[in-house]
Amino acid sequence: MNLERRLQEFFASADRGMPRSVVDWDETIADARRGRVVRVALVAAAAILIAGGAAWYVNGSLAADPIRTPDLAPANSPDEAPSPNTSPTSAEAGSDAGIVRPRMLDWVKAISLGDTATAWSGLAPRSKSYFDNDISKFELLMPALQEGWGTWYDGVEGEPQTDTRVMVSAGTEAGGVITLYGEITREGGTSFQANAVPFRITDGEALLDPFSSKIEIMPLQSLASRNPRFPSDVLPYSFLAEVPPDIAQVNFFVAGDEGEVEDASLQTKESEDTQPPNLVARAEYDALLVRGTYALTIAAIDANGGIATRTLTFVTD
Repeated sequence: MNLERRLQEFFASADRGMPRSVVDWDETIADARRGRVVRVALVAAAAILIAGGAAWYVNGSLAADPIRTPDLAPANSPDEAPSPNTSPTSAEAGSDAGIVRPRMLDWVKAISLGDTATAWSGLAPRSKSYFDNDISKFELLMPALQEGWGTWYDGVEGEPQTDTRVMVSAGTEAGGVITLYGEITREGGTSFQANAVPFRITDGEALLDPFSSKIEIMPLQSLASRNPRFPSDVLPYSFLAEVPPDIAQVNFFVAGDEGEVEDASLQTKESEDTQPPNLVARAEYDALLVRGTYALTIAAIDANGGIATRTLTFVTD
């Protein structure tokens, strides 16, 4: 039984046992900038691709044949449930996580050089399923990927810095997220940037899974501003983000820092309509950071075992 199917059962069980306490919304996000924008799908996909984030293909926009999201129905009677790490590990600490970095660097190189076959071979099964397991449909996305992910190869002096975190593991399988960060040169100049990609490890092989989940992660409070600044000795009391109701685990990772790695607490957000209430993920962070620019990755695992990411940068001074 694969990791995704075992995750489904575990998350269903975790959801049933999760306390449904209500967040004091006015107090918690009084200063939040929650400008939720209803995006036109095509514009959103293009913008994310160019920025190098988790790209999502829009049906009919790049090909005549639509691409269908894979069927992720819950599995029946999984043989065992996985155990999420209460302290996700870095690449150096995990026995297999160190194999993720070379896979990531090979992937961005292949994209930069237009090597579709190598880039395709680096994708996990779920991401391939997003393209109906048809490499020709993935190839249509390559020009946009070159403008985004490809610049982590041709727009960086040397190799980009990476931060690899394992979020969940079960037997010989594991899942997590790798963040690329540092100075990158694109048209318009050089700046500090960061992007993250989910990964899967199965029997010692690491594969990237950028199309495994399209859930929306919305940073809250001070994180919602663009390039927020904090005193170097005092970060926000909490990192906060709003996620959909089917999320079972959220983690906040500061790239290159071993501060907050525990699972974030999830509390139900009070809802004013008939839609299922979202959750607020909250993680305390009390580490001291020297003055500089940092990358923060918010990673969430949904009820189907898909991993979604959101990256942003902040400055300490």
